[in-house]
Amino acid sequence: MVGLEKDYNVHHLEQEDFVFKSDQHKLYNEVLSALVQNGRWDGEFQLKNFKTGGPIPIYFSAGILKDPLTGHPKLLAAIGHDVTDIKKAQEELREGAALLKSIIDNMGEGLLVCDHDGRTLFVNPAASKMLSGQIGDPLPNGKQLKNQVYRPGDIRPLAPE
Repeated sequence: MVGLEKDYNVHHLEQEDFVFKSDQHKLYNEVLSALVQNGRWDGEFQLKNFKTGGPIPIYFSAGILKDPLTGHPKLLAAIGHDVTDIKKAQEELREGAALLKSIIDNMGEGLLVCDHDGRTLFVNPAASKMLSGQIGDPLPNGKQLKNQVYRPGDIRPLAPE
């Protein structure tokens, strides 16, 4: 996981060797502090890849195991999962969402999305401009709505929220 060969002698390595200097404050002030105070810590942390020198985002669950007879801390147990692929997928989703938003916001066609009860969920700028920003606004007499929404094949407008 951290770029060491399987026969590498890790006995001389310290925990600080796996962590970037810039992250050591998090290691001591957050992770180890929580382990001492609460006996466990769950969260994301970056480890150093010994082969590439780059960061590896890891989600850890760590806990202190106590001696059942004395109650004193005996072992630190930790399970870590490399979340590089998850981080990459999240970034791709953010980029895709930003692209889709840009397309919808800049297209000339109006787009208005309603739920099955006729509540407006989304209006792009073109639709807002076409409808003069009066989507679902009541008329002065309060009895009708401008720009009413209809179900396909229904002659009655859907009720407002």
